[in-house]
Amino acid sequence: MAPGDYYLFPKLKSNLRVWKFNGDEEVEEVILQTDKKYFSEGINMLIFRYNKCIAIKGNYIQK
Repeated sequence: MAPGDYYLFPKLKSNLRVWKFNGDEEVEEVILQTDKKYFSEGINMLIFRYNKCIAIKGNYIQK
């Protein structure tokens, strides 16, 4: 379970699809300007998901 797979990248990709960038530096700037609250929410969700995984003893469940 990688945090980027379920929180970070899907939301960033949806925003980045709208914009055109001339280089990596512009992409980095957008990420650096992203509100820190966005990233802290992702960490909190990760803790919740890890606890859920522990509770079901690692068994797979569908959404």
